[in-house]
Amino acid sequence: WEGILCWDKAHVIGIHLVKNNLRGTLPPELSLLKNLKELAMDENNLSGKIPPELGNLTFLEVIDIDNNEFTGSIPDEIFSV
Repeated sequence: WEGILCWDKAHVIGIHLVKNNLRGTLPPELSLLKNLKELAMDENNLSGKIPPELGNLTFLEVIDIDNNEFTGSIPDEIFSV
């Protein structure tokens, strides 16, 4: 799939969906992608709160979600990644 990076055909390690005019919220289920290293979804029309569950992604090295319409503050759990 375009914008989805996989390792060994079984593990999603990157999501690169920049400037795709995406709408809606970031689903907390993203935290189920335990091997995710990069989440780049900047310059879309995402809204709502940033799910604190993203803090469970222990391999996450890059999170780029700026230039969206998120509300609230960045959850403290994100800073533990």
